[in-house]
Amino acid sequence: MNASIFSKIPPEEITALHQSWKNDPLSVDPLWAAWFEGYELGSGEAPGKKENTGTDADTSLYTVPPESAEGRGRISQLIRAYRVMGHQCARFNPLEPSDRPRFPVTPEDMGFREEDLDQPVNIGTFMDGGTLTLREIINRLQKIYCGAIGFEYHHIDNLEIRSWIEEKIQLRANGVDYGPKVRREAFFHLCRAELFEEFLGKRFMGEKRFSLEGGEGAIVLLDAMIKRCPAAGVSHIEMGMAHRGRLNVLANILHKPLKTIFHEFTPDYLPESPIGRSDVKYHLGYAATRHVDGHDLHIRLSSNPSHLEAVYPVVEGRARAMQHNLQDAERKHVLPLVLHGDAAFSGQGIVAEVLNLSLLKGYRTGGTVHLVINNQIGFTTGPDEARSSRYATDVAQMLQSPILHINGESPEDLVWAADFALQFRQKFGRDIILDMYCYRRLGHNETDQAAFTAPMQTKRIEARPTAAALYGTALRERGELTEQQERDIRKDLWEGMEQAYLQMKENPVDYLLPATAQDADETPIPRTSIRTGISPELFQRIGNILTELPDGFTLHPTLEKRFLARRREAFREGGPLDWAMAESLGQPARGKPHRAPVRPGLSARHLLPAARRPA
Repeated sequence: MNASIFSKIPPEEITALHQSWKNDPLSVDPLWAAWFEGYELGSGEAPGKKENTGTDADTSLYTVPPESAEGRGRISQLIRAYRVMGHQCARFNPLEPSDRPRFPVTPEDMGFREEDLDQPVNIGTFMDGGTLTLREIINRLQKIYCGAIGFEYHHIDNLEIRSWIEEKIQLRANGVDYGPKVRREAFFHLCRAELFEEFLGKRFMGEKRFSLEGGEGAIVLLDAMIKRCPAAGVSHIEMGMAHRGRLNVLANILHKPLKTIFHEFTPDYLPESPIGRSDVKYHLGYAATRHVDGHDLHIRLSSNPSHLEAVYPVVEGRARAMQHNLQDAERKHVLPLVLHGDAAFSGQGIVAEVLNLSLLKGYRTGGTVHLVINNQIGFTTGPDEARSSRYATDVAQMLQSPILHINGESPEDLVWAADFALQFRQKFGRDIILDMYCYRRLGHNETDQAAFTAPMQTKRIEARPTAAALYGTALRERGELTEQQERDIRKDLWEGMEQAYLQMKENPVDYLLPATAQDADETPIPRTSIRTGISPELFQRIGNILTELPDGFTLHPTLEKRFLARRREAFREGGPLDWAMAESLGQPARGKPHRAPVRPGLSARHLLPAARRPA
């Protein structure tokens, strides 16, 4: 409903409509009914009690029969309350207790008694009308709005969009059931994502890979969206993401050859060469064509440096250019798909800047699907110390786009969210945000220990089975998977990776060189040493200061063993020094206060306070 409509309708007519709605919510147009529901909820007094006039009778609970006109109006307000606030008690965070939080509004608050809950009542436009008891209405509202997905959409003032969203959401009242085949596929993707990370960890121990462990549900969601793209008219996907989970996405979504990925972990891989594209393996892009239901789907993942969100405007620009090249005037054939981290989405200004371009004529790309891999920690900082907003995605409310908070350990809900997001984007040409709650099983990278800065969260995560293990148990309870079948799936996946690893060992180079790179200059980038002029005495003095501890201070045993002991030995022997130690030496040697010019690793940063003490 356009706000300008109020300038065209006499006030007395609006008042009459309002009174009619109060007498009988079904007597007015559904759009007016929705508006009056919002008006009453936003401006009306809490109906729990009447005004206290000093008598005992006046302080008793104010009740209203649910079948009365006023009662139906209160039920409409209760329904709207769930639509607006249901996400506050939804169970989308796998690390929180399974007990559902109490909904902010109770039937008693609306003036209903316990005996009223089983009274039949006409529910108006909710669930296509009909008669239900108040208890049945509340149970359905709980299933729809307080389940594994929390919905935020009442910041959208376009009633057509809101009505479409509510129609789709209300179909969840009877549960989400895609059938055994989809559930088995989801389980397969969870296992494949989990075992890929496990294989890398065992074959290339200690190597950084910025794993997806704890967020494997992203692979389920992405695969479900890709399989629905051709039917929705999408032929090209422009993707962007940071380094967290990139190798897993390359392997299991873009199907980059495993032997190529494995080679990039070996000493023979040269990032400075044309093959290395002058960057580390978890920053590299890739292009692939997947065949889905007889159609070719072209997927291009852009390369991305360590600046997490730098790739976001690049993806939008490439998508816009591809739409121009394909003469995709309606912007239905090229889909921008961007993966974010929760801390980066809320913390980096470039996100808000590019979001603000999404509906502008000169920049729009027909809507971007945003997947936030919300592992509830930004490097070492928890949400309570990282942002003022309730959710990491609150910045996206300015677009009036729907925001779905999804449990990353609920595969069928992830599939539903992917389906919903693609339908919404194709219909309305707007951005949509999928905020997948999960966790980070390891530290910031595989050489860091999360227990240093988040010991309680780390303890909960270590005691928690993987998403694949949890879902395997659920499928066995449904009779759709046996333990032997699960073992066979895991065995086949592991053997496939072993085979690719052996192929890489036997043929480490020939398959890597594309034709265009055969004659490329592979001369390594020169690395020159510069004389610093630091005397050995000053070097030793600074080294002693940086490796001393204050009296009475007890250092974490791992830091003592892995860092201080090694650094003391390096100073005694004259080297070698790690990067973080070299950075710590740099500023004091110049006679200036220390401030690391380049961000060192997590564990190294725990030693920086000692490095900042003056000589």
